[in-house]
Amino acid sequence: MATETKTQHLTVPDPQAIFTVPGQVAQCPPALVSLDNQSTGYRDAVWDFGDNSRSDRDEPDHVYNLPGTYTITLNVYSEGNCMSTTSHTVEIDGPIGTKSIVNKIGCAPHATTFSASSPNAVRYTFDMDNGTVETTTSNSFTYQYTQPGVYYPRVVLEDAKGCKVPAQGLADSIIVDKTTAGFTMSTLAACDNADIIFTNTSNSLSAAQHGDAMQYRWDFGVDGRTDDVSSDEHPRFSYTSATDYRVKLVTVSRYGCEDSSFLTLRWIPNPKPPLHQQGRFA
Repeated sequence: MATETKTQHLTVPDPQAIFTVPGQVAQCPPALVSLDNQSTGYRDAVWDFGDNSRSDRDEPDHVYNLPGTYTITLNVYSEGNCMSTTSHTVEIDGPIGTKSIVNKIGCAPHATTFSASSPNAVRYTFDMDNGTVETTTSNSFTYQYTQPGVYYPRVVLEDAKGCKVPAQGLADSIIVDKTTAGFTMSTLAACDNADIIFTNTSNSLSAAQHGDAMQYRWDFGVDGRTDDVSSDEHPRFSYTSATDYRVKLVTVSRYGCEDSSFLTLRWIPNPKPPLHQQGRFA
């Protein structure tokens, strides 16, 4: 009986992860790192740059925006998902630190204090987001905003090598509110019982930009009365006595900024009817 033998060859994938990093990496952020993938026997490559970012490009470039020591890891995969891995570290110089802000909300003029904490910064640049920039060796800076607005200040750290890096922290905003009280009346003068309609023209930054509600305190100026008040936005009030009235409006914004406005309602006496001549006088 004849015997037949057949031979089959099985190729076992053997990927080898190999890469190089530049011999010279920029000292200060932002530092661009170009990676040279020299791996063999692979189909897919996955990179981990050590700063919570990844890539599946074959030879990616990566920018490090903060100083630190980063481990770059390359995983390569062959057919059948056989894997090989290798790693290198890169060192990016520069200052590290955080920022904090005290008094983030207030009424113009509003003073706020910025602070930075860093173990290796020698200079600090405080950018107020309104054109004011101050560079100092002190890690604390107090500034007064005179104009209402919403500002996004930042602090830049600088080390002895001249590397400059933004201080880390929440992207805090400074809200400088301001309210301006104002109103008109349906008439400024009356000669009899008067039903006056008041139109509120007050405004504030918080109301204009964010739609925040404002509070109103009206005093219609009637002496001896305590019910001549209102909190309505556009009230009306009836006057019955023949005298002048000084009307006051106080407006308060969401952040407690307050302003007052005044107008006077003038009372004009009714003209007296003419006396009819009854006879002639010599």
